[in-house]
Amino acid sequence: MSQPVLPVSPSEAPASYTAFVPPAAMPMPLPNSAACANCLAPLTGAFCAQCGAPRLEDRPLTVRRFGGDLWTELTSVDSATIRTIRALVLEPGRLTREYLDGRTRWYLSPLRLFLLATSLMVFVSATSGYQQRMIDEMRSNAEVQQRANEARYATKPAAAAVPAKVAAPAKPLTPRKLRQRAILRRFKPAVLMTALLDTIATVSTSPWLQIGNPLAVGLALALVLRRKRRNYAEHFVHALHFMAFSGLLSAALIPVHQLSAGPTTLFSLASLLYWVIAARYFFLSARRIYGDSIRRTVADTALFAVTAQTSMMMLPIVAAIGTIVWLVASLAVRILLA
Repeated sequence: MSQPVLPVSPSEAPASYTAFVPPAAMPMPLPNSAACANCLAPLTGAFCAQCGAPRLEDRPLTVRRFGGDLWTELTSVDSATIRTIRALVLEPGRLTREYLDGRTRWYLSPLRLFLLATSLMVFVSATSGYQQRMIDEMRSNAEVQQRANEARYATKPAAAAVPAKVAAPAKPLTPRKLRQRAILRRFKPAVLMTALLDTIATVSTSPWLQIGNPLAVGLALALVLRRKRRNYAEHFVHALHFMAFSGLLSAALIPVHQLSAGPTTLFSLASLLYWVIAARYFFLSARRIYGDSIRRTVADTALFAVTAQTSMMMLPIVAAIGTIVWLVASLAVRILLA
């Protein structure tokens, strides 16, 4: 049987014949850094026109170059950062409206902006001693209230003495019972209350634990504006921008708090100033984002202030409940093992 003869030219090939095509090789970067190291697109400038990556430098990576690049990354403020902060402070609601409309090229992302503002607030709070001062004030107020309660109970008139019945002598307590009573005497209500107040003070004044606040604020927005039938993600973006402004405002008002040596009128005035500015900012941002009437937006602002504050208090409340459960459980274990 004779072997089939392969055609010698493309014109002689039958319709069912498929020529062998070798697999295409992976394109390699052009010499002298003429191609992008990430997407291999031709480079015509300092940055890639396809993916935006910078041109790979010819100089080797050294410790000095790495340190210089790191310092530039931390200290440089580009036009997008300035544009974003200006819009955040001077035009409430614009960043959220621009983000929801898809115009995100010229601004920082909402999450990055929130983390930047939170980091600034943490830095100012740590360097000024504001956080520790808040904790000390909360503990001092709790101790004053506790001493007042103890003094009020101590001044109560004693009940009239009732002649006691002659009872049989009590049985002597075993050593285990004595140890258990000693443990119970150490766990007085005052000790539990002090631990509870310390936990609430630490959690409620910790700047880093405030990172979860946008989730609670987004939930408050979803509840207050549920008639809008918006997705939670849209409320979360609004919450990130609002909390970013709140962080910048808190950092700016910390020096005002520091001017008072205690919980005086100036301290209360600074807190009142924060709430007035924050309420006005939310009102303007809600008007721009949702387009409701002035009367409706005022009602939403008042309801949002109550709902958001309640939502943000959930973390301290959960921490307080956890503290109580831990103390009671440890007390029960000690009694059982005594």
